[in-house]
Formats: sequence, C-alpha cells, structure tokens
Amino acid sequence: MDRTLFDALVSYFQAEKIKVSHSELELQLFSHPHTPSLYAVSETLNFLKISNVAAQIDQNQINELPEHFLAFLDDPEKGPYFSHVRQNGSKVYLNGDKAGMTKEEFGKKWNGIILLAEQEKNATISKSKWITWSAIPLVLLFTVILWPNFYALAFFLMGMIGLYISNEIFETSHDRSTNFGKKICGQKEESGCNKILKSQNYNLGAFSINDLLFAFLLSTMGLLLLNVGFGDAHLIVYLVALIFLLSTIVIQAFVLKAWCRLCLLSSSIIIVQASLIFGRLYPFNVNLSDGTAILVKDATVLGLLFILTLLVTHNFRKLKSQNYALGLKHIELLQFKRSPETINRALVDTKELTISTGAGQLIFGNSEVAPVIVLVLSTSCGYCKKAFEKFLDLYHRNGRENSFKLVLNHYDDTASKRNDVAATMINCYRTRGADIFLKMMDDWFKHRNADQFLMEHVSEFTGEDYRILAEHREWCKKNELFHTPILIVSNKVIPHYYDATFLDDILEAIDSVQDQS
Repeated sequence: MDRTLFDALVSYFQAEKIKVSHSELELQLFSHPHTPSLYAVSETLNFLKISNVAAQIDQNQINELPEHFLAFLDDPEKGPYFSHVRQNGSKVYLNGDKAGMTKEEFGKKWNGIILLAEQEKNATISKSKWITWSAIPLVLLFTVILWPNFYALAFFLMGMIGLYISNEIFETSHDRSTNFGKKICGQKEESGCNKILKSQNYNLGAFSINDLLFAFLLSTMGLLLLNVGFGDAHLIVYLVALIFLLSTIVIQAFVLKAWCRLCLLSSSIIIVQASLIFGRLYPFNVNLSDGTAILVKDATVLGLLFILTLLVTHNFRKLKSQNYALGLKHIELLQFKRSPETINRALVDTKELTISTGAGQLIFGNSEVAPVIVLVLSTSCGYCKKAFEKFLDLYHRNGRENSFKLVLNHYDDTASKRNDVAATMINCYRTRGADIFLKMMDDWFKHRNADQFLMEHVSEFTGEDYRILAEHREWCKKNELFHTPILIVSNKVIPHYYDATFLDDILEAIDSVQDQS
C-alpha cells in the first residue's frame, strides 16, 4: 500500500494542529474507490468533518497561500505524488525534506494543484474547568450534611451520577460525546444512541426527555437537601417516574426499534433511587393528620423546583446547541476559498447544463438580467432548508438585480404526501404569484409537517401541478442532477464544496470576470 499520501496528510494536519484519528483517516482514505486522487482526499476530509478546498492556481500565487498546504507534484524520478508543503520566505520545504528548495525549483515539479484544510471550530471536546472544580466542594459539603443518613447520601450521589449521564446524553446527541459516551454507545453513525437521541419521537413538545431527566434529578435532590430527608412527595414522583420510564422503553423497543445505552443507563439511576426510597428511605410512620399538609408543601416546592430547573436547563442547552451549530455547521471556510480567483478557477471546468430552460421552472426576480441563479431542491431534503434560506435571503436583497429559478427534484412523481405538498406549492406559484409561493415554501421548511400543511391547504392542487412536478424531475434526469440541493449559476453546476452560503461570493466572482472582459 502506497502510504505517501497518508503520510503527507498526517504531516500537514500536525502542522495545522488539526486533530484527527490516524486509524480512522487511514480506513476512510484507503477504502475510498478513487484513492489516491484529490477527489478521494476531499471526500475523506468531508466525512471526517474537516473543512477543505481543492483548487488549481497560478504558480505566481504561491505567496498568497498560507505557510502550510498540500500540493500535487510530478517528479521525473518519483512520479506524481502528494506532499505536505511548508513555505518559509523564498524557500519551500517538502514533507521530510530538511534541505528545502527555491520556489523556482518547486515550480518545476508543481502544476498549481493544492488542497487546504481547516478544522471545524469547537470540534474538540472542551469542558469548563471552573464548573468541574466548583462542583467538588459542593459535593463534599452535601456529603457532610447527609453523612448521618447513609441511604440519603447514596440517593444524592446516584443523582449526581445521573446528572453527569444526562449531560453526556446531550453531548452525544450533538456528536460531541466524550470517551465515556463513545464506549457506552459506540462510534457508528447508525448506533441506537444516534437513532434515538436525534428522533422527534423522543421529545415531549419543545422539551427533550433528557431535559426532563436533568430537571427531575436536580429538583428531587434539591428537595432532599431542603428537608434533609424524604417524604410522601418523593414516593409519589418516583412512582410516576417509573411509569414514565416504562413508556420510554416501549418507545425504544417498539416505535424506534433501537436501544440507547446511555438512556438505559440513566433509567437504571432512577430505578436505583426509587429502590432506595421504597425499600429503605420512606418513613412509613407518618402521622396522617400532619401528612397532608407536609405533602402539599413538599409537592409545591418540588413542582416549583422542577419547572425552574426545566426552563433553565432547556434554554441553556438550546443556546449551547446554537453555539455547537456555529462550530459544526456554519463555520466560515478558508479565506482563500472565498477569493474570486479561486471561485472562477473552480467554475472553469465545472459541469454545464445540457438543457437550461423549460420544464415549467418556477421563475421570479428580474428575468431580463444575468446571471440566472437556479436552486434544485426537494421538499423532503434536510439540507435543502439551509440552501433555500440563503437563496431566499439573496432574493429579498437582490430580487430586482438577479434572475432566480427554482426546480423541484423528487425521485418519483406518483401520488404521495410529499408530492402533494410539492404540487400544492406549484399551484400556489401558478395562481397566487412568486412571493406568496416563496412564503409558503419558507413556512414549510420551518415546520416540515405534511399532515398539517395539507390540512391547511386542502386539495389546492390539480393534475396540471403534478404534470409540472414530473417535468421538473425529467429535466433533472436529462441534466444528470440526481441529488439535492444543487446550486446552478449561469448554467454551471456549482461544485458541492461551494454551498448556498457562498452565493454572494460566487456572484461577486462572476461580476469580476465580466468587468474584466
């Protein structure tokens, strides 16, 4: 096995402080059918969530490149190969070469093909140290308070473990699990943890079951510390909790047909706590004449604690999720990637449409001007939401300066809910105009509920709308457009690594070429 490419990548990643599992990199790289091509490298890095861009530049642009980059070289003696390149002043150093060479000498081996990479922000697991250290004295303090009651202490410590597992569940649901979570759930995308934690069936409205778990544990521990003991309120809520746990197990077993090991571990914490209450901690000698008043007081305090901790937990995790999304989904790629020169080089050899017009395309904006911006999407495509939002934003800003088209690419044109939704949107465009159609599509991507959508728009489509949907699909087939979303500008299919977030940059690059000509 030729390891030159692998060694070059490892050297480059180390120089750029990009953290990646060498074994995972090796597995993905050498299992790719197109290795050792640049395409295979880019696809492998995309899979590993490492932002990258491949391009061919003029050799006189080398000074515009960062200190480290990956280059494709053609040496008369060694043949074609990839190398990690480090430039320092007027000299260039290849992977494993300490002597270096001049940039002129380097240019004789290099045809201008490069690859740049950048680790996604917040891709490494980081914990707030002050939270960890501040928790230790609190645990010690409560341990001292509860020390005389061994079982209350055991209940408290089990609750602390449950809070940790709840946090681990949250991190795992955002693909940021620690080693503990990976050992429990495994690292495969198709694992039960991933399937369950990312399912809407495992939520209760706006709140996840994990939010409820965290709030439940924290509020019951709070009541324990306030009373320095247990009462009827703990018994009742844990009876309810056990019934609720049973329902979550039923969902996993019969609805999602998968098991989340972290969730089962958190359930075992509740079961152990309930066992402590039922078996050892519940005071059966409560005076009934006084018990009702105590129960009402404890239930009120517990309810307030639960609501407060649930709202705080939910909003804190929502904010944290948004920060994670900024780090994992919406990071700004390399500045080099956004330069007009790089974009235009990427567009030179890109695929052009065989058939650019027709098929009942949904047209809006200023149809008399160029360039024409086309978005191919599906109403059931998860990635299409982000693409449509950027597309819509550009239309709202530059609707009179650009021409816009939208094509619906559904893999079949038979009657179905998702096709009924698409046909309803086409009908809206035909009968009510582009702006109302765009608002309808925007609302659809925000909620994505076919039953609700079709109830609000009962039978608002005809056979003609289904015919147009079929024409859209046939148009995509003839142009060999088989996935969504796809962005097309000036009849050129934009490469996948330039998504809709680069629309403004792409238009700027095209304008720069027109200005020069």
